[in-house]
Amino acid sequence: NYLECIDPDDREYVNGIVQQAFKDHQPYRFFHKTKAANGNVRILSATGKVLTDGDGNVIRMSGTAQDVTEQKKYEEELKISEERFFKIFDSNPIPMTLSEIKTNKIKYANNLFYNAFGYTKEEVIGNSSEELNLIDTEEYKRVIDLIFGYIHENRSLAEVQALSKEETEALLLRLKQSEKMKDFEICYTRKNGETFPALVSFELIRIGTESYTVTSYQDITERKKSETLLKNQNDQLEKMNQELHSFAYISSHDLQEPLRKIQTFASRIKDREENNLSDSGKHMFHRMQAAANRMQTLIQDLLAYSRTNTSERKFEITDLNEIIAELKEDLKEELQEKHAIIEANQLCEARIIPFQFRQLLHNLISNSLKFSNPNHPPLIQIKCEIESGLKLKNEKLSPQNKYCHITVSDNGIGFEEQYNEKIFEVFQRLHGKNEYNGTGIGLSIVKKIVENHHGIVTAKGTLNKGATFEIYIPAT
Repeated sequence: NYLECIDPDDREYVNGIVQQAFKDHQPYRFFHKTKAANGNVRILSATGKVLTDGDGNVIRMSGTAQDVTEQKKYEEELKISEERFFKIFDSNPIPMTLSEIKTNKIKYANNLFYNAFGYTKEEVIGNSSEELNLIDTEEYKRVIDLIFGYIHENRSLAEVQALSKEETEALLLRLKQSEKMKDFEICYTRKNGETFPALVSFELIRIGTESYTVTSYQDITERKKSETLLKNQNDQLEKMNQELHSFAYISSHDLQEPLRKIQTFASRIKDREENNLSDSGKHMFHRMQAAANRMQTLIQDLLAYSRTNTSERKFEITDLNEIIAELKEDLKEELQEKHAIIEANQLCEARIIPFQFRQLLHNLISNSLKFSNPNHPPLIQIKCEIESGLKLKNEKLSPQNKYCHITVSDNGIGFEEQYNEKIFEVFQRLHGKNEYNGTGIGLSIVKKIVENHHGIVTAKGTLNKGATFEIYIPAT
């Protein structure tokens, strides 16, 4: 009758176990499927034993059948989950181990771990990191002291090793919650004695009823080399900066002092002895004075260029109208001499470094005056508006940000399109020194100042029709 309740696929299997129990009088336990009246298939756990009389004859068989369908389903899901977990574990691109919290012994490791540390699977499984000497004694003590420093406790290595499973798990949870454990660095030792730095991270997991730690070991040897190289380069840059400061001091004092004496004595000689000089001598004397003046201008421009890197960068919300008004006053004589007009109405406020931006606009306006068309009075137009990066459609500008767009244009001699980028290079001159004074640094300073404001500057010229400079700096 009982066989009739068993799934047909399992009847022969079940009957075989029962008949064998009759023969050897041993208890049994097995699983089988059964189909309920509603057609649902269930899984049962069957146990039983054979009872005999004093002569060993079978009297009867008794047993139980327990529905374990849900349990078997859970076990099957758990098995699939574990298989998936170990598949991910093995395919992880970083060395990893799975260790029992209770014993700290490694139960599983991926192949990258064996490759990184030089041990075989047989040597690793069942041993703790201490037993494998993955961390030497001094490093282990440093790590313990550091860890307990993070959680403001003071425990010895022996006390740590004596912690119960529950205490160890609670400690690991506290460490996991510590922000400082995100980039925890430990020096590990390979089987061959080589050491290497690694970033260590861990997770607490449960598999069945057991608690484990999953630990990853990211070798950062190359990163440390790069950090060391970067530090050395930064030290060299700092040394170079100090040398540049020294150069700037020499330029502003030691170099200019003899230059001023040359200019002073040249002026005296010219005033007193010019009539005694031949025409050739006068020509050479004038050339000497012009060369001295150009050298002084070059030194001053070089100093101005270097200061755009070293001067204090304090950003302030500033009304650009005020800066233009100050510049008009500063350049009053030059503007009157050339009958120049500056049109700058209702400029916006901008978040700038005032000292540097004043120098920027001064250089651009001075440039327009210098390279003005002799047949037309200079007209310099300055405009300003706030625009979105999305509207500007420039790959160097973020579409999410807003920018202060400043335009400075003139009706001067302009330049050819091929010089749109080259014009900002240091010492770049589009005209001979005999045609126009200058050192070719002014626009380089403009570009450097714009970069200090995290913006960009472009130039566009048309020969004999003028030039336009477009400046874009973040609005906030």
